[in-house]
Amino acid sequence: MKRYGIIALVAIFLVSVLLLISCSGGGDNSGSVGGTISIYVSSGTGNDSNDGTMGEPLATIQAALQMKSSEEAQSANIHVAKGTYSVTNERLDFDNDEVYGGYSSDFSNRSITTYQTIITNTQTSGEWVRTVSLVNSTMDGFTIEGADVSGSSRAVSIQDNVTFSNNMVYGGDAAGNPGDTECISMGGQDSTIENCTLYSGDTAVGATTALFIDSVTGETVVEGNDIYAGQGIDCGGIGLQGSDSITVRDNFIYGGYGDFNDGNSGTTGIRINSSSGVVENNTITGGENGNMATGIFIGLASDMFIRNNLVYAGDPTSGSRGIEVRDSSTGYIVNNTIDGGAGNGAYGIVLSLGAKPDIRNNIVFISGGSAPYCVYCADTTAYPDNLIANDLWSTGGATYLYFNGSDYSSLGDGSGVNALSFAGGNIDYDPVFTDPDGTDNDVTTIDDNDWHLTAGSPAEVKGGGSTFFNGQFNYDRDDNPRDGAWSIGAYEQD
Repeated sequence: MKRYGIIALVAIFLVSVLLLISCSGGGDNSGSVGGTISIYVSSGTGNDSNDGTMGEPLATIQAALQMKSSEEAQSANIHVAKGTYSVTNERLDFDNDEVYGGYSSDFSNRSITTYQTIITNTQTSGEWVRTVSLVNSTMDGFTIEGADVSGSSRAVSIQDNVTFSNNMVYGGDAAGNPGDTECISMGGQDSTIENCTLYSGDTAVGATTALFIDSVTGETVVEGNDIYAGQGIDCGGIGLQGSDSITVRDNFIYGGYGDFNDGNSGTTGIRINSSSGVVENNTITGGENGNMATGIFIGLASDMFIRNNLVYAGDPTSGSRGIEVRDSSTGYIVNNTIDGGAGNGAYGIVLSLGAKPDIRNNIVFISGGSAPYCVYCADTTAYPDNLIANDLWSTGGATYLYFNGSDYSSLGDGSGVNALSFAGGNIDYDPVFTDPDGTDNDVTTIDDNDWHLTAGSPAEVKGGGSTFFNGQFNYDRDDNPRDGAWSIGAYEQD
């Protein structure tokens, strides 16, 4: 009896194995319930009745997601060939997936520039219409177009453990009221956006933001991207709020084109509210509009570290601000090169409403504009926690400091800036940049301005910086080491 019992158990086991094999996909999209399935999609050669293998691809990304669901796979590796893929009624929701574009039609080659893979949203109405949503996923090698809608538009939504790389995103145009438009909205934790190009789109009566980051925690990184706000009433390259420990690094950020509509409109490269983290090695311009342009805005923030950035405030018809800090914010503004811009009231750094950041080792100057100030304390509650070893370059007739109702037009130890309790070691020297207005001889187009120091730069600039933050960071924006005497500004030259 025992012998027959064992034979019966073996037979049951073999039947179970055969059933599992029959449930799994075949060919290139093999998988199992709860496992990973590989799916191929080609708009040119595919058909949604195919089996989704490399030799028999599907025609639409929607069909790939449906195949993942019908086979009860936990995740999918989706390979998408060149072509245009339309989203009409429902967004593409990726969860635990890896999605790669830029393949040739037969999947024998991959080049995201040669084999452009476009996902476009053709919807014309709705509120916060999205094209793609990602959670716990990777997406690489696509052009993603948001919808042109009568309401508000958002091309991509990211939430938790997403790697979004080598993509181009257009936010879409919005015509509703308020009619806001965004390229990407990011929340959750531990996501990365890298090597992408973002254009936020235009809106007639609303706000346009290329990248909006809300309540993010963990290891969240925005790195190596080109980020452009579009045209609207209030525009921003990056909007960051309620987030902790985020890193924004090595990006080009443009604040957009604002249309003056009310006293609060304007353009901003990065707007930071109630957040902490690091903003480093970026090139930032506040944009241009009929009101206010600001390179970096910081409000209600603690321990933000702003370092090694090139900042141009912008080219508005009203005021321009390189970096504005307000609302009791603290933190550190260290080793940046800051141009207060070309506004009617051009300030390198502005403090107000209780703001007290530590300001060290910055080159601050005003290349254009009127009523220029290197540092401007707008009320008696706001002043630097430290103002140490900055090159407050008085080019364009800039006043060094406005504080407690007075202009400080000297640096001396008597009644000058360096006599103040929070100040010391500040200088006024021409930094002798390599090419301050670039090959086009226009300082407002910051992307070609070369603000490297030269061999002819004054020794006080090349080696006059404070080493207070030695050990917290030891590099310049080119990743050259800062050792010994630090240079002032974003670049090390010693």
